[in-house]
Formats: sequence, C-alpha cells, structure tokens
Amino acid sequence: MLPISMQDLVNLRHLDIRETKLNEMPIGMNKLKSLQFLRYYVVGKHEGNKMRELGALAHLHQSICISHLENEARMSDKDGIDLLDLYWSSNENENIVDFQNEKDIPDKLQPHSNLKELVIRDYKGITFPDWLGHFSYHNITKIRMTGCRNCRMLPSLGQLPSLKHLFISNFSRLEIVGAEFYRDDESCLETPFPMLEVLSFWSMSCWKEWHSFELNAFPQLRELTISRCPMLRGDLPNHLPSLRNKVLEGKHSVESAIEVTMNAFCCVLIHPRSNF
Repeated sequence: MLPISMQDLVNLRHLDIRETKLNEMPIGMNKLKSLQFLRYYVVGKHEGNKMRELGALAHLHQSICISHLENEARMSDKDGIDLLDLYWSSNENENIVDFQNEKDIPDKLQPHSNLKELVIRDYKGITFPDWLGHFSYHNITKIRMTGCRNCRMLPSLGQLPSLKHLFISNFSRLEIVGAEFYRDDESCLETPFPMLEVLSFWSMSCWKEWHSFELNAFPQLRELTISRCPMLRGDLPNHLPSLRNKVLEGKHSVESAIEVTMNAFCCVLIHPRSNF
C-alpha cells in the first residue's frame, strides 16, 4: 500500500505505480489536483478511494489503467486521456456475478470522445455499454478486449471510422460473430471497419460461426489472425482485397473457408502447432 499521507503531496504531477501489487489507493487522492500523469489506479472498497476520486483530477492526460473495477464504478470530462485500460480482477468468483451491476460500471466510465486506444480486460458482464463502438469515437485507432468470458455477443466495432488494430481473445462463451459486429441501429458508416488493418482472434474456445453479411467490410485489412479457435467453421469473410498476411491455427475447415480475393498476396503464416 502507499502511505496514507500521499494526499499531502499537493504539487505532485507524476505518479507511476505500474508493476506494483497495490490492493487499493490511499484515501484522499482527489486532493492531488496538480497530478497530470497517473498510469495506474486501483479502485478500493471504502469511501475515499473509489472511482469518484479521479473526478477532481482535471489535468490527467496520456494514459491510465483502472484496476479492480468490480469494487465500484467519471471519465467523460478527461479529454487529455489517450489510452484507457479498464481491468477487472481475474480471480473473482464468476458464479456470484451481478450482471446488471457489471454493465453499470463501464456505463459510468464512458470516456471522452478524444480517446485513441481502449483496453478492456476480464470484464464480467454479459453485454457491453452502448458507447463502446459508437461512431462518435472517431479518434480510436486501437482496441484490445480479452478475458470477457460471459459475453456472448461482440459490440458493433465496425462503426468506428478510424479503428486500425483490433485484438479479441478469451471470449469463452461467444459462439457466433454476426451482423451486430458490423453495425447497429444507429449505424452511419456504409462500409464497416473502413480503416481496419490488423484483426486478431485468439483462444475463442466456443466460437463456431462467423457470419459475413457485409461484402464491402474490411477494405483495408492487411493482417488476419485466427488462433486457438478449434470449433470455428465456414462462412468467413471471402472478399479481403488488401490482405497480405494471415495466420491460421486450427482445423482445415477454417483454411478452406477463407477463399480470399487479394491484390498482391505475399505469404501465409501457419502457426507451428497448427493441424494443417
């Protein structure tokens, strides 16, 4: 733990506590109003070290990772934050999860539209908040989502106009990737994933189907990785004009399903442990 007198460092501008084993932040962090860089924040269980303490830190910028979010769920006014890393404890008992409360947490953590990179780790809810994938987040270029084991549906990330890198892993209950991945009821982009260059799926143990309804999707996709998705079969995107590299690991049906149209296909990278 950090010393309880941390709140007296009113001129402190930079606090980097990455790679530590802190259980929670000390009480009174909201008094450090000069703080500009705070890479890591651990939400506590008691009043005085909750998420609301960050609300008073108006000068934060660059990036921040918020851990132990299950202890509580305002980031919307932090226009200087480029990277937001939302992290739930991975060792929580998932059999007693309050799913509505889990969804309320990221709802309250809606970031400013200036955000450029987003990481979501070990989220325990069933569905994602409405802001995730909304086209108003026109600056987001990278998203990483991992360990969201209760989610059965991906958010509509195809409506993010500047998204270039997307990494999805360990969605152990997701079985189908469908139309919701490309667009939602408020969609405004005619071409889903217009700028996406790198797309990776890892360790999706129950993923069976990828319904590719959007023939014009992924016009800029250069790299596609599908690894450790043993149940995936057929009906994958079959028109990827910019694809250069693909990494496939799994059954031969995945390989045969991707009949890719490419302008200048350079190489196929097969994982060393593949069954091809």
